[in-house]
Amino acid sequence: MPDNLSLTTSNPDDYSRVNRLIRERCPDIIINNSTGGGPWLTIEQRMCCLFSDPRPDMASLNLGPFVLKMPLKDRKAPLPHPRDGFLFDACIPTTYADINLYAKTMKERGIKPEIEIYHPGQYWVMQDLIAGGAIDPPYMVQFVMGFQTSSFPTPANVLAMINELPPHSMFAVIGVGTFQNPMNVMGIIMGGHVRVGMEDNIYYRKGEKVKSNAQVVARVKRIAEELNRDVATVAQAREMLGLPQKPKA
Repeated sequence: MPDNLSLTTSNPDDYSRVNRLIRERCPDIIINNSTGGGPWLTIEQRMCCLFSDPRPDMASLNLGPFVLKMPLKDRKAPLPHPRDGFLFDACIPTTYADINLYAKTMKERGIKPEIEIYHPGQYWVMQDLIAGGAIDPPYMVQFVMGFQTSSFPTPANVLAMINELPPHSMFAVIGVGTFQNPMNVMGIIMGGHVRVGMEDNIYYRKGEKVKSNAQVVARVKRIAEELNRDVATVAQAREMLGLPQKPKA
């Protein structure tokens, strides 16, 4: 939130401003906004990004609840909006009805879901969405590996997740923290796609913090090319995802 940088916004105008700045610099880029939000937001507040102008091409769709426990350090001055540290211990609840509401709202708005699966049990939820017509192929599924209450980040678990994919699906792999690089490489060699960035890991290597998202994007691009996996252009990515070649207004 602009008036408190330690919290997540629930105002679509904030997303509008960011999306507009991105569109001005990169007109055709695929914008994927998050409906994750902060732990204290309501469902309606989490969906605020779906009503931004310009709207995103895609938005994240988490397929279940998760439990988090972590110590949050003091946010000290001179950082704006300082606060004391505390132990964060909470469950982020989600029901089948909640997830269907997210998915149907995205469909009504012409926004493609980026389906986030944290463990194989959430395939039940994906099958429910497919059966109810809430999502359309091709399905973009992102495996979140190494997050609390998600699958452990092992090759065997990635293979198990791939084996459960419904027809007409493509997949990408997220690795949280120190698992980012190994899980990205696993995704590449298995014919999938990857997500990198400072949301998942703030270290480039042990003891060295990431300078920018561009730094880790460049590394995973180099790894992909060494493994003979071409990096898609924006036009190719839009075609694979079933998105229009030009962003909707």
